[in-house]
Amino acid sequence: MEYQVQVKEAPARLVLAKRVTVEMRDLGPTIGRTLGEAYGHLGRAGIAPAGPPVVVYHDRLAEGERWDIEICAPASHVGTPPSGFEFRELPGGRVVTTIHRGPYEAMEPAYRAMTEWMGEHDYECAGAPREIYLTDPSTAPDDIETAIEWPVALVTTGVRG
Repeated sequence: MEYQVQVKEAPARLVLAKRVTVEMRDLGPTIGRTLGEAYGHLGRAGIAPAGPPVVVYHDRLAEGERWDIEICAPASHVGTPPSGFEFRELPGGRVVTTIHRGPYEAMEPAYRAMTEWMGEHDYECAGAPREIYLTDPSTAPDDIETAIEWPVALVTTGVRG
């Protein structure tokens, strides 16, 4: 798959978030269960969802076997969070972005395309990448759409003209 990579200004997002450390094999079930809890709480609290779910990938731990992630349900306004969750703002700003079409397990080429694009266009990572799940997880795997946003900054070389 060929990826169209571009730079854009991402909006700040108010989210109901839970940060967890998870084994790679438990990633999908953990995200699904946590989003169910988050959206269930928003519904019971009368808070409208404000967009598709987002997962921030803060770090890989133990050589990729464990992940430090933040599972987020965008919300229209702040309320009282359930235990283990918090309302917070995911910062906006300049991101490199692309759309992955296909199974969640096959996203590595999208990240590679973004990394290559950053190197070719003098950008560097300036934060943790986030995945925005544009389609329902019950969608056929080949039809799943996921936006990836990676905060970036222009590389400064210290050379003056």
